[in-house]
Amino acid sequence: MNDDKRLNGFTIENDVLIKYVGEDENIVVPIEIKKINDYAFYNCRNIKSVQIPDSVLEIGKRVFMGCSQLQTITIPNNAKILGEPSVLGHIFSECSALEKIETSIEKRAEIYRLIDVEKLFTQQGQSAFGLNEEYTHALKLDMLQCFDNPVKNKKKLLTAIIDMDDEEALQILLDKKYITNTKIRDELIEYAAKNKKTVTLAVLLEYKERTGDRKKEERQREKKERLLMNAPVDLKKLWTKELYPAFKKVKKSEQYYGIKGYQGDEHVVEVPNNFDNVPVRQINAKAFASYKRSSQSRADALNAITDIILPDTIQNIGSEAFHGCESLKNIVIPESVKWIGDAAFMRCSSLEEIMIPDHIELGKMAFKYCESLKSISLPKSRSIIEASDFAHCISLTNVVIPEHITEIGGWAFNGCSNLQQVTIHQNVNKIHKMAFNDCRNLTIHAPKGSYAEQYAKENNIPFVAKD
Repeated sequence: MNDDKRLNGFTIENDVLIKYVGEDENIVVPIEIKKINDYAFYNCRNIKSVQIPDSVLEIGKRVFMGCSQLQTITIPNNAKILGEPSVLGHIFSECSALEKIETSIEKRAEIYRLIDVEKLFTQQGQSAFGLNEEYTHALKLDMLQCFDNPVKNKKKLLTAIIDMDDEEALQILLDKKYITNTKIRDELIEYAAKNKKTVTLAVLLEYKERTGDRKKEERQREKKERLLMNAPVDLKKLWTKELYPAFKKVKKSEQYYGIKGYQGDEHVVEVPNNFDNVPVRQINAKAFASYKRSSQSRADALNAITDIILPDTIQNIGSEAFHGCESLKNIVIPESVKWIGDAAFMRCSSLEEIMIPDHIELGKMAFKYCESLKSISLPKSRSIIEASDFAHCISLTNVVIPEHITEIGGWAFNGCSNLQQVTIHQNVNKIHKMAFNDCRNLTIHAPKGSYAEQYAKENNIPFVAKD
């Protein structure tokens, strides 16, 4: 093409895409295009997907800037992308819904270098990983996964991730061996503990255990397990525990135990209410967590637990306490419990139902990846369905948002692929735009004129007015 042409909203001149002014949501760039000009799709807020053909050899600066609904894009591996590294002035600036860039890992890394990933996570004002809406969580994790440029200050980057208390992001950096110095590792553990970043603290502690003298640790575990198997059943030997407070001059009447782990192989487990008349008041973080155990036999034993009976002495349940207990079907939370930490029941894939007493303070991501969960339960102490609370709960089909909820956070029901109906009451006044991400068959039921109706229309979700 040598002449200026307008085709389906495309302004094309000499095989160069100058500007797109159409209204389509799903864009396929014409195959004759060899170059896409700077700002070609600027502020095209209705676009949700873009497919760029292999014929395109060059993509200009800030091409998709302001495309706030853009979710997926396909970019050919041979296309050169222009621009300088920048947090806010790059090719995908303000693309806050972007989840996936379809191209090679090498090309994604090239694109992320232009976005300046390190600054995105560490500079002041950009470090609120879970709250910053500049990018979706999925895209940020992909950024870290592909992140290959040298880091000036690895500790600074890791500290920023800890501040966000994001388990998945930290795990990616640990897997990429961003911590090679034991002193820095221990400093980060101390920092996470001091700032009460319970999720990332648990990851760091597990990482410390995993990267120690593995052969020696495994031999010790195997020896301990053999002794347990051959010895008579002793209640004390079934449990690893910690005494609180850890002060020498504390009266026995003021002390209590926290359960750190279970060493038995029973499918129905009853937690004791005391040891030597000292009460058990706490289930510690990851006490029953089955994932990433160095000993596969221990992981299998924890995975096989179907029922857990908690005594009415329990007051606290730590973060990820039952994370990954794949066979757990029944657990009753006593009224004595005051708080439950983040991700306490994450990946309990057999758990169908659980009741949380109204007074309990419940942490975030409580039921993420609970694939058998059929109904939701949140205490009245909660006014918000937090980020990722019910993400990937694929057995949810019909959800009624409790009356005490006023806000639904980002990715709250992300990946609930079978969710067909959610009923939202009048008092809900804030719903994150990614709250129902990838809920493809969803219809929202809510009062006419409510915030939920407005949200449904803005996000192209079918809506039914209810009385």
